[in-house]
Amino acid sequence: MKLADLDILMPTVGVLVDSLYPRGAEKLLARLEDALNGYAVAHVAEVSDFGPVALASETLKGCSRVKLSTFWVHRRFRGLGIGGSLLDRRIEDWYLADRDHAIVTVREDRAAELERLFVPRGFSRIAVDLNRYGEGRSEVVLKWVNVGALSLTSRRAA
Repeated sequence: MKLADLDILMPTVGVLVDSLYPRGAEKLLARLEDALNGYAVAHVAEVSDFGPVALASETLKGCSRVKLSTFWVHRRFRGLGIGGSLLDRRIEDWYLADRDHAIVTVREDRAAELERLFVPRGFSRIAVDLNRYGEGRSEVVLKWVNVGALSLTSRRAA
């Protein structure tokens, strides 16, 4: 991610997350600024002559866990494999970094859309936080587990 991406992402992704979550745009901007300063991670997929079309931002939680905070693909570019490629790359990086698991949350009314992409890649729904953002605005929690890391941990304990 680069500084110029902020000018393109905030009017699109920022507006979307602001409509979904309290202070969403403000929190996204802070996270992306943290990524620019090396305190978080943000990966951007670009299309030439268009610019950023997909974003995955994440925060390390402890040494071995990741919170995928934002996962977005521009509407014009959905269904073309960009989101799948971006997510596959994140998972590959988590394997290489020996992360135990990753969590992503999504508003319940948008969960089916995200689950179509995430579940075939090893994520499963582990919880629903009822009314998290107000009456009727629940949040779904999806989790990816690094089976290889679990096997290694089990072997070490034995």
